[in-house]
Amino acid sequence: MPDFDFSGYPEAKHLFKAIRYSWSEDVGKSYLMHLVGLVEITVGILLVIKKWVPFALILLGPISVNIVLFHAFLNLPNIAPAILVGVVNTYLIYVNRDAYKSIFR
Repeated sequence: MPDFDFSGYPEAKHLFKAIRYSWSEDVGKSYLMHLVGLVEITVGILLVIKKWVPFALILLGPISVNIVLFHAFLNLPNIAPAILVGVVNTYLIYVNRDAYKSIFR
């Protein structure tokens, strides 16, 4: 995936580069974005085949929160897709709320 354009947002650019690359661009990419991508693909497959949906939504929760917070604090003009991700994840958790009742007893 190509890098986002963070023109005018140096903090966002610095943070994104820090999690995207290890020591420098010459050394190579770090594990973090690969791990996030793997989790997103796994969650997407689980949601599409409707298998372990509550578990998939729990895995997606922290990623959704971080996407929204990243854009809220560092790249506000591009927050619309982040809010969409957060709203969809919240809605799906609400629809499957019966599966989470044992957690909150």
